[in-house]
Amino acid sequence: MHILVFGASRNVGYLTATRLLAKGETVTLVVRSAATFDNDAAIQEHIKSGRAHVAVGDALKEDDVRRVIGANTFDFIVFSIGAAIQMAWPKPVIKPADLCASSMNNLLAVLYSSPAEIKATKLVVISSSGLGRKGHDVLPLVMKPLYGWGLEVPHVDKINMERALGRAAGHADWGEDATSEAAGVDAEPWLNVAVIRPAFLTDGDCNADKNKPGKEPYRIGEYLRGAYTISRKDIAHFVVEEAIKDFAKYKDRAVDVGY
Repeated sequence: MHILVFGASRNVGYLTATRLLAKGETVTLVVRSAATFDNDAAIQEHIKSGRAHVAVGDALKEDDVRRVIGANTFDFIVFSIGAAIQMAWPKPVIKPADLCASSMNNLLAVLYSSPAEIKATKLVVISSSGLGRKGHDVLPLVMKPLYGWGLEVPHVDKINMERALGRAAGHADWGEDATSEAAGVDAEPWLNVAVIRPAFLTDGDCNADKNKPGKEPYRIGEYLRGAYTISRKDIAHFVVEEAIKDFAKYKDRAVDVGY
């Protein structure tokens, strides 16, 4: 398979890319700087082998997205774009505040206007749990202040991103609390997508790689109740070993993943 990864420079995107490469897949990693992996020995080895390709581009620029995709036919696109939260008053922010939504709208515009085989590319999107009223309701009580205040700005962005996805995929309930995206769905929904909503992300180990018999490494469900955290490594495992491997099971779904 050949997989295109947006947000490949760090965190879930990077971990997903390296996991795919370790399995022998071909991966194109989209980054904003050509020097991103200059000192990354593992990625350099995969580049030398011909399995890893680095594409320089900014997902906030539609022309860059169009150039990266070009006439290439990818088996999957993994979208894992995010930004570090910056402390500010009266609440933490990300810059730009519409990073995920704007980047996704650019990607959708490029896919929609592409030839049929590219337009039909399978898309796996990393979003977040706790979005909107329904998502907030199922959060553990102690997590609600963090999500309601500390993550409000990035979550508004992800809600708007999910609204754009829902419109293209025919799911009017995705991102129903959106503030800057039109409601409703396209007259002819066209997008092949699976949305993954991780619980609060940590830098912990990959439980799934420990292979404890009789114990599931994480829980999966729509509006999963009582999920506190999940490691980025376990989300990368879920992307590769579940969402990509069994895409038909997760297509047209938005699932929470957490412990």
